Amino acid sequence: GYHVAEVYRELASGESIAERRRFQEVMDRISDEDCTGVIVHAIDRLGRGDPMEYGWILSAFKWSNTLIITPNRVYNPGNADDLQQLKLQMFVSNIEFEHIRERLHDGSRRSAERGNYIGSKPPYGYDKAIIDRRSTLVPNDEAPVVRTIFEMASRGVNKGAIARHLNSSGIPTRHGGIWVSSRVGTIVSNPVYKGFVRFGYTKHRAVSRNGMKIVKKLVKSKEGDYILAKGLHEPLVSEEQWEMANRKAFEGVPVKRGKTIKNPL
Repeated sequence: GYHVAEVYRELASGESIAERRRFQEVMDRISDEDCTGVIVHAIDRLGRGDPMEYGWILSAFKWSNTLIITPNRVYNPGNADDLQQLKLQMFVSNIEFEHIRERLHDGSRRSAERGNYIGSKPPYGYDKAIIDRRSTLVPNDEAPVVRTIFEMASRGVNKGAIARHLNSSGIPTRHGGIWVSSRVGTIVSNPVYKGFVRFGYTKHRAVSRNGMKIVKKLVKSKEGDYILAKGLHEPLVSEEQWEMANRKAFEGVPVKRGKTIKNPL
């Protein structure tokens, strides 16, 4: 019996409101006088992440006199009893959300310890594959380029020279870009090429907050704080060559006699 003015479908999931563009539109819409309520499958679909965020959500519904309509009940945030129920349900949903996230993380960690590759994207030189119902990697037509990079790096060719060689040879990156020294360094330092998998090496850390938007940066974990295990996949280079390439590529560049390092700034 309700007149539905508009349907908002959010296909992408996100733990913060800043990542939920369609939900932001819903929150803008409830401030309109002709918006009586929001129909939602369950209360936790509105928000179950950060307590600060679901507190803001409830406050917005309360002060805009907007109903929350579910298949089982209609909630009026302006009513004290309904507001208490909403707070309780969102609090419980937040706890469940944290438990789900912990279980997923623990499952991924155990999977990595068994040698499975669980990254969302395969590294250059490999494709993702399921073999015997286990997630792993198989070499593709980029693999010879990876071997060339390691062969040159193990001979002492610096990363910039390797990048110039690949560009002059007409070899593009996976997405058609040009090679730069940092991209070469990322490949050389990745233990996946000697047959290992790494989990938890990089993670996003919150550094500040601007309203509902949490500002994060990608940081590298300290040795011992991440999983490094023998993988199921075929290595592209031997462990000895990998070690040699890394030693040559990242060892300090000596300063010429009679010269000193100065900051050109």
